Amino acid sequence: HNTGLAYYSHAGAWIPLANTTGATFSGNIVASDGINLGGTGASNKLDDYEEGTWTPVVQFGGAGSSSSTGVSYTAQVGRYTKVGKKVTIEGGVAITARGSSTGDFNIGGLPFTQEDTGPFSDAVVAFGFVNATTLPSQQLLGLIARGTTQIFPREVVNGSMTTVPHGDLTNNSSFIFFSTYFTAS
Repeated sequence: HNTGLAYYSHAGAWIPLANTTGATFSGNIVASDGINLGGTGASNKLDDYEEGTWTPVVQFGGAGSSSSTGVSYTAQVGRYTKVGKKVTIEGGVAITARGSSTGDFNIGGLPFTQEDTGPFSDAVVAFGFVNATTLPSQQLLGLIARGTTQIFPREVVNGSMTTVPHGDLTNNSSFIFFSTYFTAS
């Protein structure tokens, strides 16, 4: 079929949609060039939707220099939905050994790189369950720093946000988390 047209699939045949309003379909509609919602400008065009899985990796160190030497898991689960440039992730990790790497705790392996549009473009990460750590409050939040594929957890200590060092995790730590962020593509 021609690009730039929307098609309706019915009984094995592709039927082009043209000047159709109020139509009801039962089947797949394929728009090879995207769908414009509420207008015809580029900002109204939806041309990307996908769902998938990813594997969260416990790491220690800084952005770009993280290591996961000796970390072992009982669970590594991640799912995502991407609509245009907006990515929503959820995941969970349970480790049985925190390994021998040093530095600050982070979670790598995000399915898309966080967009870098300048200051304040980091994304917030909510942690819904934190178990078997030596964190004073057992509470974490985090960020996805712009230009990375890593979650950087933070804990509140004496009213200040601090990084989470290797020693604050135990050999049986587990976490679940959620975030929505933007990617450049």
